[in-house]
Parts: sequence; C-alpha cells; structure tokens
Amino acid sequence: DVCSSDLENEQRAECYRTEDADLVLVAYGASSRIARSAVNKAREMGQKVGLIRPITLWPFPTKAIQKAAKNAKAFLAVEMSMGQMVDDVKLAVQC
Repeated sequence: DVCSSDLENEQRAECYRTEDADLVLVAYGASSRIARSAVNKAREMGQKVGLIRPITLWPFPTKAIQKAAKNAKAFLAVEMSMGQMVDDVKLAVQC
C-alpha cells in the first residue's frame, strides 16, 4: 500500500570515507564518479573529505546526510542539473 510506505526505510545512499570527513560532497550519477576521484585526491593531500552518493533521490537519503553532519563542517552538492539537490541537502542538515 503506497499510503503506508515507510519512507525512512526506503532511503538509500552510499557513504564513502565520511566517518571523519570535515567536507562531505553529495553527488549522484556521473557527477558521483568525478566526486569520488576528487575525494581520493583530497585524501592523498591530507584533507578529510568524504562522499555521499544518493541511490534514491526520492525519498532523499536524509538519514545518511544527518549522520555525516554530526562531524562534517560543510557539505558541497555536486550535480549536473540546475541545483535542485542543493535544497534537499540544506533541508537534510536543517541549515
């Protein structure tokens, strides 16, 4: 039944090196591959950067972002669209 769906359990995301990240990139699709490379390069340079790759955009994976927000100092939305995901990230961290 769609009316009784559990949106919290349907949120899916891949978290990559977010445990100690000061900066967390949020990217999906082709942008996430580029963002993962940027995370690896930043880590090589000693910077604490991580990546959250939403697998579902609806429901948006707010749980993963809120978990990362406990340690992160900033988030950066990386997307090849017109900035629609920025608002979702802001709402998730209750900016």
